[in-house]
Amino acid sequence: MKINPRQKGQALLIGILIIFTAAISLAVASGVIASNQVSVSQNQKLSAQASNLAHTCLDNGLMNFSRGNFTAPAQLNSNGGTCTINISGSSPIYQVTSTAEFNLAIFNKKVTRKIEATVTTVGGLTRVTSLQEIY
Repeated sequence: MKINPRQKGQALLIGILIIFTAAISLAVASGVIASNQVSVSQNQKLSAQASNLAHTCLDNGLMNFSRGNFTAPAQLNSNGGTCTINISGSSPIYQVTSTAEFNLAIFNKKVTRKIEATVTTVGGLTRVTSLQEIY
């Protein structure tokens, strides 16, 4: 039986379409993986920035304590992040909570880090008795 040149062309076209479809699928999968990696990287970066800002804000609040000022300092803003201090308790034991937030509008993500310190003040001396990150 003789093969028609038209049948050869159809077989070649089908083979090319299968290879092209596989190549497109690989390209799309690579793009999705790359996009996810960028998102994870941004989350890690924002998480580190939020943690640093929360610690900085807590240090600011503890400095106020060491000076005898037992009120919460003003909100701190840094590189698109905000940090607030909340002080609860009464003399001699206080809870100082620092909450830092970073928003990443591109990925519609918000990263929050919260650190709490238990502070004891006796005779003008300020001592941090516990420090922990709250999840």
